[in-house]
Amino acid sequence: MLMNNLCEAFNRSIMDARDKPVLTMLERIRLYIMLLMTGRRVFCEKWHGQVGPRIRKILEKNKGKAQWCIPKAAGQNKFEVMHHSGRTFAVDLNAHSCSCHAWDLNGIPFLHACAAISWFHGNLEDFCDAMYKKEAYLRAYEPMIMPMTSQD
Repeated sequence: MLMNNLCEAFNRSIMDARDKPVLTMLERIRLYIMLLMTGRRVFCEKWHGQVGPRIRKILEKNKGKAQWCIPKAAGQNKFEVMHHSGRTFAVDLNAHSCSCHAWDLNGIPFLHACAAISWFHGNLEDFCDAMYKKEAYLRAYEPMIMPMTSQD
């Protein structure tokens, strides 16, 4: 499904180039990808912190919800976190794991983990998966499409 959405988005972006002669179509696609890659690199270089604005927004939301949790340190960066609903969760900061499995699934600390991280005044961004970090984003958009002269 993800691949299908990716293909549909790409096809929609090259819609006007598809009815052109082959060389013109390929040139327009090359230019589109060149500008897209450059735009993403420039966007990433403006990030404040280790993660992008979308992930930072999720972290802030989870941090706000973490106020309803009470972390109790067990030692070695392991915590028992009690939610206001009465449920208790085991959080292991070293393994980036929580018994609710939300952190395990998406790599972003969920509210139980945020409560544990806040207990020792840690930085939430340090506990995000590497795929959300600035370095990974820049590596993905590092390849450069080289500029070319016109056909004439």
